[in-house]
Amino acid sequence: MKKISIIFILLCFQFSFSQYNTDWEEAVVYLKDGTSLKGEGRMSMPTSNSVSGGNETFRLSEGKGKPTHTVKAKEIDSIVFQLDYRTRVKGRKINGKRSARFVVFPKNEKKSKFGFAELLVDGDLRLLIRTVSKNTNSHVRIFEQQLIQFKDEVPLESAAALVMSGFKKKAKEYFQDCPSLVNKIETKIFKSDDLEAILNYYNANCAK
Repeated sequence: MKKISIIFILLCFQFSFSQYNTDWEEAVVYLKDGTSLKGEGRMSMPTSNSVSGGNETFRLSEGKGKPTHTVKAKEIDSIVFQLDYRTRVKGRKINGKRSARFVVFPKNEKKSKFGFAELLVDGDLRLLIRTVSKNTNSHVRIFEQQLIQFKDEVPLESAAALVMSGFKKKAKEYFQDCPSLVNKIETKIFKSDDLEAILNYYNANCAK
């Protein structure tokens, strides 16, 4: 696979962003030393769709009446939140709870700065999603941003969006080391809205 990191931006209303900034959500924090912490947590919401910048923060309260404290991103392997969500099924609004696993990704080549994103697809190619808040013309825009990450590399914001115009051409270049996947894209078995299926196929059949 050609080593290009790609950013995608789209609206996904079924995802909750209550774990950011304001609300405290039930969470289990799995640390890199093999231990875990339980309580209620929240993380800072990125204010730019750039994946560079400073460390994003995660705060945890381990019980009522106990002080909150910051857990450093570099110490975290993953965070599992229990989040409220809502979606529509056949025109009906449905509310529920879901487990959401957030992982840490490096924001620079030195791996001294880190951010958080929800893990949707795991493997050599990972599909991540995060909520971003951005000020535009005196308005705050909140949107979901998808990232593709190759192994533990840094997603680069300068790469072209695969799911925008020219999907077939870009996908053939990106997945050139996986001829069977390229064939499925050329024959329209996989289309631009099949991103999760495409990455799952690559990880199952072409990852080295």
